[in-house]
Amino acid sequence: MSDFIAFCDKDNGMCGFMIFSNLAVIVTKAEHVRKVTSSLIVLNLKVFHLFAHRREIPTAKKHMDNFLGPNSLVSLYDSRWTFHRKLMFKALQYSKYPLFVDVISTTTAKLVDGLRTNYQRKPIDMLPFFKMVTFDVIGKVAFGYDFESTKDITKGLNDVAKAFEFLLEEQSRRSYTINPFSMFYSLPTPSNFKHRAARSLVRSKIEEMIRLRRSGQVARNEADEDFLYRMMDAKDERGVGLNDEELTDEIMTIMFGGFDTTSLTLTYAAALLGLHPAKQERLFEELKQLPPRDLKHEDMPALTYCNCVVKEALRMFPPAPLTVRAADSDLDLDGIKIPAGTDIWIPIACIQRDPTSWADPDDFVPERFENERDIPKGSFIPFSLGDRNCIGQKFALLEATVALATFSRAFHITAVTADVKTAMAGVIQRPVPPFLVSLEARK
Repeated sequence: MSDFIAFCDKDNGMCGFMIFSNLAVIVTKAEHVRKVTSSLIVLNLKVFHLFAHRREIPTAKKHMDNFLGPNSLVSLYDSRWTFHRKLMFKALQYSKYPLFVDVISTTTAKLVDGLRTNYQRKPIDMLPFFKMVTFDVIGKVAFGYDFESTKDITKGLNDVAKAFEFLLEEQSRRSYTINPFSMFYSLPTPSNFKHRAARSLVRSKIEEMIRLRRSGQVARNEADEDFLYRMMDAKDERGVGLNDEELTDEIMTIMFGGFDTTSLTLTYAAALLGLHPAKQERLFEELKQLPPRDLKHEDMPALTYCNCVVKEALRMFPPAPLTVRAADSDLDLDGIKIPAGTDIWIPIACIQRDPTSWADPDDFVPERFENERDIPKGSFIPFSLGDRNCIGQKFALLEATVALATFSRAFHITAVTADVKTAMAGVIQRPVPPFLVSLEARK
């Protein structure tokens, strides 16, 4: 990602280039990101965001539709996107998240038990194990399904979870291959047969949970109410909600956002703690003050340094290191005219290591988040900014903080790999080669 900086003007941090017939501009300065993601126009007393949408790329949309469905928030544009966004926002209100702390804590505790029994003092890659936690958690909180990955961590993911992971990997592979036949999902090829079977398996499980709720066969309990219930309840000002196909697509979207990126965040956090023993011990001192039980919502205010560690891991290694916006109207950035129709590339990974915004940007310093008012707006954007930001970012931070706290107070982490190196896998930044750690149970 540092290549972006090399091409940009040293003064304004921008670089323009052409993608076929489309003009694109890279912006790397926090103030420009802030302006791009918050620019507004007023037409007939209605407010519109200038950069609320992304350019539709037909090939990318086709692969995403075959992964998540054509009604996914990720794939929608214009009025349909606005309709879905409003209803999803209602369903994902933060006021309900405290109910999920118990789910995250007890699920991670199962992982801890399995690691303590089977994987102590062995070089291991934590990413597959953190995937088990995030899969189990997102299944329970999204649509009330327990994948049971953490029940026996030596067995790995169950069939439904494996099918979803295959769909995710296949979407990435097909999006970046030069093979023209990857576009044709109806062809009788082995990969298409496997894709069809995996998609059917995952979607049938979600559809089953929707049917059970519609028919009243699942008793509704406010104490463990999931996202699906609230998405079924959500209505716009006309009283219109999501139909069953739209609900299925959006549950797939929540799984997509809540599984891969959070497991990567936890993997990067564990790696950085293993590489920085003093930071790890400071975190453990905080965690020692907690009651000797699974974490509860009332413990969250005490996890201040843990929250800083999660955010610093997100700053140094954002799972999605690049986002793109399309200008719906002309914009001026410090005298540079950006015409309507321009694609604005926002290299999140570069911006979050910009030395004009961050002191010692390549160093792991969780303490920099102890006073977030000092952080320039637009310089920390792991979930993006503006209308197209990650709608589940508060839940993602909650999940990562609770899971990391539960994991870190159980184990001392020693880094086996010398440094964190990354490579792009589709739109996601992954550790390559895998970062290995050794765990030893704390007493």
